[in-house]
Amino acid sequence: MPQRSSADSLEQQSRVALLARKLLDGDAAIQFLHVHHDALSARPLDLAVASPIGRAAVEQAITVRR
Repeated sequence: MPQRSSADSLEQQSRVALLARKLLDGDAAIQFLHVHHDALSARPLDLAVASPIGRAAVEQAITVRR
C-alpha cells in the first residue's frame, strides 16, 4: 500500500478534528481523538490519517457519539 503524503495526512486529520469539534464538546472532542477507542481498535486520530476507510470509520464514530 502506498504511503500517504504528509499533506494528505494533515488534511484528513484536520477534517476529523473539525467534525469532532463541531459535533462534540471541545474537551470531549480532544479526548475522543487522542485516546484509544475500543470500537475502532485504535486511537481515532491515527486511524483517520491511515486510510480513507479509517477516516470514514472515525467520522461515523463521531456522529454516533454525539
